[in-house]
This record gives sequence, C-alpha cells and structure tokens, in this order.
Amino acid sequence: MKSDQILEFWNSRATLGSLAGTNDLGLKQLEMLTLSGYISDGQRVLDLGCGSGTTAIFLAENKSLEITGMDFSPEMVKEANQERDRRGISPLKLNFAVQDIRKINELLAAQAAPYDIVMTERVLINLETWEEQKNAIREIIKLLRPGGVYLMCENLRDGLDNLNKMRARVGLEPITSPWHNRYLEQDEVSEIDFAELIEYRDFTSVYYLFSRVINAWLAKEQNEEPRYDAPINRLALDLSKFSQFDSLNIGQTRLWVFRRPV
Repeated sequence: MKSDQILEFWNSRATLGSLAGTNDLGLKQLEMLTLSGYISDGQRVLDLGCGSGTTAIFLAENKSLEITGMDFSPEMVKEANQERDRRGISPLKLNFAVQDIRKINELLAAQAAPYDIVMTERVLINLETWEEQKNAIREIIKLLRPGGVYLMCENLRDGLDNLNKMRARVGLEPITSPWHNRYLEQDEVSEIDFAELIEYRDFTSVYYLFSRVINAWLAKEQNEEPRYDAPINRLALDLSKFSQFDSLNIGQTRLWVFRRPV
C-alpha cells in the first residue's frame, strides 16, 4: 500500500533533525514564524503531523503554551521526545505521541479537553485523495473548542502550476511534486462549509520567486545545482516578512485559517 511506503519514507528521515520534514530550512523557518503569529500565550495547541517536533519545540521555547505534537511515524515521535528532553523542556508543557491523522476519531474519543489551536504543516498532502483530506479537515475541526482555530499550512497545486509557468518563461524545467504528496486544489478547499474561513494567505510567493526562479536561473547560468542555503534565499526569507507581496500567486505553500463555529 502507498500509505505503508509513505510511513517508511518518513521513518527513514526521522534522524535528520531539523531537515526531517524538508531540506529547505528557509521555507521551514518562514512557516514557523508565520504560524507563530497566530498563536498566543496560554493556549492549548495541537501540532498534528508534527514530524520530528521542530515547530512544536520552536513554539514551546518562545511562548507559554501547552502543546501536544502527534505524528503517525513512531521514529519521528521518538526523535521529537529525545530532542525535547535534550533541550530541557518539561513534558507537562510539550508532549509527543503517535497518532494517524486518518484515525482522528480515536483521538476524539480519548480527548480530555478541546484545543484552542490545531495546526497542520504540509501534512494533509500525504493523504492519497481529496476525500481523505476533506474528511481529515472535518475531524480536525471537531478537535477545537467553539471559536477555536485550525491553521492549515499546506501545499496548493494551483501555486505550483503558476510557479512552473514562470520558470518556463526563463528556460527552467518544471518542478514536480514529491511522489508521496497529493497537493490540494483551491476549488476543493472552497467546498469546505463546516468551518468559517477567516483568512487565506499566499505567504510564500516571494520566497519561491527568489529561491525557485531567480536562484535556480543563476545556478543554471553557472552550470551548478541551486542550493537551499544560497544567500539569495536568505534575502527571500527577509523580504517574505512584508505582507504586501502575498498576492503573486506562485507560492506552493499556503495558509488557510479556519474557525470552528460557535
């Protein structure tokens, strides 16, 4: 089954530390900073699909929160717990557990109290169909208190298609999505009527313009492979802080902010 292959893939990356979820540390930092802006001290937070715990640990070290991280990869959860202990973070403040996003009904049955915030960070794209993805979103909303917020940070097919059109204009090959990912489509997300969409952000377009177009073009001119740690990518991260650039529509990674009805 493909799901077994996906699990094996993520288990194999568990020991890569901050690189476990992505090789692009600039993008990861941009995601964490963006998500952090929606989270306040004193909230109860669930990082669903937490991987090796990078984002949850970042939040625990920078905010006063009660955070739970869950992932379907036992190896990722093992690494997350070990990293938490290495950093001296109390398990009462941050804990990690194994949980398959496709079986949230088990979590609902055992849940002691609803969450103020649930977030996913490029997690739903590991599910094979829109039906699975939409059902996961529906179940995630049930984990929230009335008025609670779901931060859905996921990859969008429309953004990748637009990015590839720009790359083609400057003679670059198209980027293909990873074999284990099924990117969301905007028309699909528009079907969600069981939660209130309060904000939608294309917060990665500047980063992708610089890293996947300009940096890639410069590397091609020099007959080199583009590097994630190139100086221009660091510039892209700085420029991404200006929200007026959020509408270029070439960012693969988007943020949808849903609220559970009161």
